[in-house]
Amino acid sequence: MSSPNTGPQGGLVGRSQESPLTAIGCDFRRASSAWREVLITSPVERKALHDAIRRSDPEAGFMAVETCNRVEWVVSTEDSAWIGELLHAQMLDRWCARFGDHAELPTLERYSGRAAAEHLFRVAAGLESLAQGEAEIAGQLQASLQRAQDEGTSTRVLNGLGRFMGGIAKTSQRMGFRSSFNRGIHVLTAWFLERRLGAGTRRTIAVAGMGEIGRKTADFIEQHLGYSVLRFNRTLGGHEESWRSLDALPEALADVEALVIATGARQPPLDEETFRRCSTDAPLLVMDLGIPRQVGAGARALPSLRYHPVDALVEVRNPEEDAGRARLEEAIAQQVARFNRFCLERHVVGLLRVAQEKRLDLIRGDVDVLVQDRMRDTDPATRARVADLLREVVRSYAHDVFQSVHDALEEGWKNARDQD
Repeated sequence: MSSPNTGPQGGLVGRSQESPLTAIGCDFRRASSAWREVLITSPVERKALHDAIRRSDPEAGFMAVETCNRVEWVVSTEDSAWIGELLHAQMLDRWCARFGDHAELPTLERYSGRAAAEHLFRVAAGLESLAQGEAEIAGQLQASLQRAQDEGTSTRVLNGLGRFMGGIAKTSQRMGFRSSFNRGIHVLTAWFLERRLGAGTRRTIAVAGMGEIGRKTADFIEQHLGYSVLRFNRTLGGHEESWRSLDALPEALADVEALVIATGARQPPLDEETFRRCSTDAPLLVMDLGIPRQVGAGARALPSLRYHPVDALVEVRNPEEDAGRARLEEAIAQQVARFNRFCLERHVVGLLRVAQEKRLDLIRGDVDVLVQDRMRDTDPATRARVADLLREVVRSYAHDVFQSVHDALEEGWKNARDQD
């Protein structure tokens, strides 16, 4: 039998050192948008991935995180090494199918156990974003989890992970690191446009897509750059006075200096025909915030466009944002310990529930049935005394079991705290 202190696979105390998680993927630092968009999954593909994972671990859960910054596959599993290899191979296969077997592939990042939990909490806090401190990432993570729940690929571990990610996101907001308006892709987009078009000038910008990022981008550009903004969306939904239909975008492009696209479509909604009115004499500046990209391949190559994917925002990114960073790093370490505790508890919740149910069954009836069956030739008083003794034995044994589990949990939590 393994000693309880032998490491991640050595019983309850050992298990407390690690979270049953694996995360693999890439962000803006590892792969460009052209590579990241190949990893975007459809519902059918996510189901196939989950089915493949469950052939190795029937209890595993799967969640795909897909944002303009990153694409990562997150799995709850005790078999991190094998599942990690499976996911790694799947991502490489997708890239090779698109770019060829001899292409120089980006490097994937892979995390498992405690490192996976820490990484995901850093993402939720806004520390790993292209725009550090962005508020949108917390909602995107929760949307990824909700999709996994809707598709039936989530587990208790992933559901718990969502609660802990939400908690660290709120902590980051309270500490002043995350901001809904002063930090985010919309801010970097405004600074990028200002660098290209000039400060203190009167410009007209089109923003296509009035989701959360599109609305923030349009508002920030107006308020901080003083540019005039034309807003476009597929549906107007009561905004007829301030928004225009996306169908009207091609005609309006002749009157704007730049276009920001944030529609979030799975297929490019803008093609060569969209930009037919643009002139090569004054190429249109296009900032594409989408993953997958929102401008078709043919249109991206037009001489009448100066096309930039979301990766271009790296040039205006400040990776040294430090407001609240030290305290936030400490809070993340504490959240990792809490999540480890949650994961440890999950191993014994079912055991304790079954033990409690069996204890009650024995005390309330099974003992009496056993005594009546095996001691039918003895007098009722003797049978009653034996039944009472047996019930006391059951109570004592159950108490010892519960205490042993409690002690193991406490030891695991102590080790987790010591590591932090």
